[in-house]
Amino acid sequence: MRLFRIPAAVALCAIAFLANALTVQCGALNAEDARPRDLKIGLAITLFRGQDNAAAVAQAQPLAELFATSGGVKPQFVIGDAQDLARRLQQGELQLVVMQGVEYAWLRAGNTNSDLQPMVLASNPAIRQKGFLLVRGDSEVKTVADLKGHTLAAPRLLPCHCQLFLQHAVIEAGQQPAGFFSATANPCNVDQAVDAVVDGTAAAVLVDGLSWDVYRQRKPGRANKLRTLAESAWFPAPAILYKPGALSTLETKQLREGLLTVHEKPFGRQMLLFWRLTQFVPVNAEYEELVRDIVKVFPQPMSSVQCFTAGGGGGGH
Repeated sequence: MRLFRIPAAVALCAIAFLANALTVQCGALNAEDARPRDLKIGLAITLFRGQDNAAAVAQAQPLAELFATSGGVKPQFVIGDAQDLARRLQQGELQLVVMQGVEYAWLRAGNTNSDLQPMVLASNPAIRQKGFLLVRGDSEVKTVADLKGHTLAAPRLLPCHCQLFLQHAVIEAGQQPAGFFSATANPCNVDQAVDAVVDGTAAAVLVDGLSWDVYRQRKPGRANKLRTLAESAWFPAPAILYKPGALSTLETKQLREGLLTVHEKPFGRQMLLFWRLTQFVPVNAEYEELVRDIVKVFPQPMSSVQCFTAGGGGGGH
C-alpha cells in the first residue's frame, strides 16, 4: 500500500526528535550499559511520497549519523508497509514504528498486534486532521461526480489522509479513481494550488484542513471565491508506536519525556515550525475516539491510486 505522505513532518521530524530525545538521555542509559544501544526504528512507506525504500533510507541517513556521533546510539531505520512493520515490532525486531494514524486504526480494528501502543502523537496543532475538495463559488460543479474529466490541483507535498479522502469520495460518487481527472497539476505549494482554482486554471483543489485555514487567514478575499465541494471525516494524527515491555521502563520513560518536551527547547521549536508541527502530545481519550471512528468510514486498508488522470499523466502521486 503506497499513499501520500504528510509533508515530511512525521518521517523526518519524528526521527529528528527521537534522535534529540536519545541524545539528551543517553548519559543515563550509558551509565547502566557502556555499550552503544542498538535501536531499530520502522518508518511506514506512506510517510515518504513516491520514494522507494532505498531513497527513504538515504533520506534518513544524516539523522542516523546524529544518533551515532552525539548519542552513542546505533540506529537502524527500516522502511516498509505499516502492517509488516507492526508485525516486526510485535516480534521484537524493531523498537519503535512511526505510522499514519489511520494505519494504527486499521491495526486496532483488525485485532492484529493489539498490544502495540502509541508512545506519543504528532500535533499540528491538534491531533485530528481533515481534507477538503474546493471549487470556485461560481463553478457549475455541484457534486464530486461532476469533476470527471476536469483538472485537479494538489500541492506537491500532500498529507496521506487527503489522498484517502479523495479516493473514497470518487468511489462514493460511483466513479473509478484511475483516469477520473483529465490532468493533475502538482504546484510546489498550497498557495499555488489554491490560486490555480481561484484563477480558473484548475477545476478543483485538494488540500488539508490546516493549510486551508492558513490560506483563508492570509488571503481572505481570494478564499471567499471558493466553496467546499466535499470534506473528509476526522482522521487521527500520526503516531510513534512501541510495544510495552520491549524497552526498559527507564528507556520508555526517557524517550516519551524527551519527545513530549522537545518543543520547550530552541532547536526543537525551530524544527517543529519548519516541519509544520507544534509539539508531540500524550495519547488521550480524544485520540481513542478518532481511532474508533475512522474505521467506520475506512473499515479496511485501501490501496492507493497512483494517478487519478487519464493516460497516466500529471502524476506525482
